[in-house]
Amino acid sequence: MSSRDPRRNGFNYERAAMALVDALFSGDEGAARKHGVSTVSIWNWRNRLNTDPKLLMIFSSKKEQAEANWSLELIPAILAAIDFLKRAAQSADPTQSDVIYSIAGALKIMADVRASMDILDARLAEFNREARAADQQMAAVEANEPNPETVRIR
Repeated sequence: MSSRDPRRNGFNYERAAMALVDALFSGDEGAARKHGVSTVSIWNWRNRLNTDPKLLMIFSSKKEQAEANWSLELIPAILAAIDFLKRAAQSADPTQSDVIYSIAGALKIMADVRASMDILDARLAEFNREARAADQQMAAVEANEPNPETVRIR
């Protein structure tokens, strides 16, 4: 076995965690193919999350990173899709019913995406407002409580 073989060095936490994160986004089969393992390995590693705090910690960290990276890619992808649809609509034959149907469908999807973004923005704004209010209340309570280290007994 080579020195890089995980069986020789023990369980490969990084590989398992990354495969589990990839399984979230591309399914078990896709993750297994990408990492050169079987889907049974993916299932076993997923079950191991329940009993192995180290694997859970690494997986959680990698999942958080992947989600942050995914959200960074979302806006450029949406803009590229809009640009493509614009060019397609301008070069399409407006007398063909399938073209009209396709463009109308794309427009509906774009409107749905916009509505979803507006809903998310509103919910996040409300969440942030509530979190700020809770923080302010906590700070006010802490400001009014005496510090036990500075209280003197007479």
